[in-house]
Amino acid sequence: MVLTCGRSIFYRSLFAGLIGAFAMGSSAVADDAGSKTELTPFGLRVVPKAYDGNDMMRAFNAFEGTSVAILVHQPNGGLITFDSENSKIESFTDDKGKDLLKSTGDFGMPAIPMSPDISEDGKAVIIEVNGGQTPSKGATSLNVKGKLIFKAATQKKGYTHKDIEVKADAKVEAGPIEMTIGRAGKPEWGEEPLEIVLQAKKRLDEVASIRFLDSDGKEIESSVSGSMTMAFGDDVSVERSYALTKKVDKVTIEISYWTDMKDLEIPVDLTFSLGL
Repeated sequence: MVLTCGRSIFYRSLFAGLIGAFAMGSSAVADDAGSKTELTPFGLRVVPKAYDGNDMMRAFNAFEGTSVAILVHQPNGGLITFDSENSKIESFTDDKGKDLLKSTGDFGMPAIPMSPDISEDGKAVIIEVNGGQTPSKGATSLNVKGKLIFKAATQKKGYTHKDIEVKADAKVEAGPIEMTIGRAGKPEWGEEPLEIVLQAKKRLDEVASIRFLDSDGKEIESSVSGSMTMAFGDDVSVERSYALTKKVDKVTIEISYWTDMKDLEIPVDLTFSLGL
């Protein structure tokens, strides 16, 4: 069973660690359209064991281990979601051969994040690789190998369902994914007068955008206020909540879908050189 709620929160303290400086290289991979996806080392953090076994005495308030950040840049854009289930870090080692992925037994960060933030233009994302070990004494470089998989697309098609009653169980017939309004009303949190919760039995990765319009055809400003995905085998249940700045009894919903969604597999083989 897989359960995800909202955005996962990860440490963003890039460049924090037991380092003075490090030299960075980059690599590039061309996709089917000839666009080169660039991978660039983008940060490093090394955290030793807590002082004297005291959990309150941890550097950067982080668990023991080594983390590196990789900037993935797709010049033509189109990065939609990160496929954490099928992405894999095969090795994370120092130049003396030490396996940095090996766990210390303490609770720590996963090897790669489940849902890292992708830039609004779909061109960039930072992937953090986390290991439970620190480099060997005298090590001067780190190497990461594996593969990163994204859902990528650039083409869209829009669908519209007009005058939907804003109430529970109302059907939303706009595009290939069947949706219903699960709940509608004043949100539990926030000052917006209306929250609409859309439910589906399919992942919403294909959805590029959702807009809400009033009876005059004017867009109602909205934002995603929450999301939840539950998956057990082939059974998927999705809820996505939208906070609207205007209360209405009927709403027109415009949904734009990606039409050329595909898997973009990016091989990783990067070396981080340490200036210790």
